Amino acid sequence: MAFTSGTILSAAPVPFSGKISVNGVNFDGTAQFTFALRDANGTVHWRNGADANASIEVPVDRGHYIVLLGGQGMTSIGEELFLDHPELYLQVRFYRADAQQWLHLQPDQRITSTPHALTAELARNALLAQLAESVRAGAITLDMLSPQVLAELNATIPRSRLAAGIRQDLNATLSAGAVSLANLGPDVLAELNATITRSRLSAGIRQDLNATLSAGTVSLANLGPDVLAELNATISRARLAPGVRQDLNRT
Repeated sequence: MAFTSGTILSAAPVPFSGKISVNGVNFDGTAQFTFALRDANGTVHWRNGADANASIEVPVDRGHYIVLLGGQGMTSIGEELFLDHPELYLQVRFYRADAQQWLHLQPDQRITSTPHALTAELARNALLAQLAESVRAGAITLDMLSPQVLAELNATIPRSRLAAGIRQDLNATLSAGAVSLANLGPDVLAELNATITRSRLSAGIRQDLNATLSAGTVSLANLGPDVLAELNATISRARLAPGVRQDLNRT
């Protein structure tokens, strides 16, 4: 029995070509095969069918045959298989009808071709595209966050969690005269220089301005000291109006 090393031709489903001969004679006709992909430890990660006994019919022409691994009714090969398991070997079994036994065609061939790398690269690009799509702007909403993340977002930030520079700014005290007009922005200066209209006064101040004093409501006790001093002051001739002084001087 002879088994010639096969050739991987393309990405998944992966074309595989092989050659088989029995007792030095190239096999010709239809035969039953099983195919599996295993790692270096012998663990099988893919089979052509549901179990190790599931086989497919493959036409063999003068010892040569070609199959589509993952095609021709086989179990499909996931794109992540080559990403998760970079070192895989193809295990082929051939059913010899005349002897009614399964023969393991050895050695198992490692899949190391360029199409294998292409399959992995395509899978990697697809994975990156999915990740990019999942985190696009606005893709993450509050209901997608875990309770722990929400708790962090809603937590009160204590002074101890602030950076040293921010705490220093908060603790800084402005000395008297440290801020001059030149330090103020144009909008602040405009506010300082603006005329205060009646509409800008609070309702309480406008009410006080509009209030009318009724007769007898203001007593001496309500007057300030300067007003009382004016009322009690002696009126000198100099404080009289010119007309009054003229009347006093008339003969």
